[in-house]
Amino acid sequence: MCRSIMAEALLSHHGRDRVRACSAGSHPAGVVHPLALKVLAELGIDASDAHSKSWDEFAGQPFNTILTLCDSAAGEACPWFPGSVIRAHWGTRDPFTFTGNEEETLACFREVRGHLEARVRALLALPLETLDPPELQKELSAIGLS
Repeated sequence: MCRSIMAEALLSHHGRDRVRACSAGSHPAGVVHPLALKVLAELGIDASDAHSKSWDEFAGQPFNTILTLCDSAAGEACPWFPGSVIRAHWGTRDPFTFTGNEEETLACFREVRGHLEARVRALLALPLETLDPPELQKELSAIGLS
């Protein structure tokens, strides 16, 4: 869950008025890992109001794009979202489940944040307003492989 919260915060911060990001998971942890908040704060991003949410909270709401971050969610049946929804998978390590000392765990969170930030910047470099859905799908999927 901390991956999606970091992705939401990075998209909201860097995307400002271009995108609206929401994060949720199929099995939310119920808490936001404090290291997720710490590594975001290192970039000047305040995500202290973030909270762990189930994707069921968003069922039936219109979204134009859904990005999955964990491998299990890529194959799960997501809730129904109306309209034509572009889906892409950006598989990312889960720092919440990492086992190590405090320094190693913090390094893991920073690594994941770095991967997510690079992908967010690649997404925001796209001409989102002019790409047709099949091309956007292709671009988003390619970003997930980087």
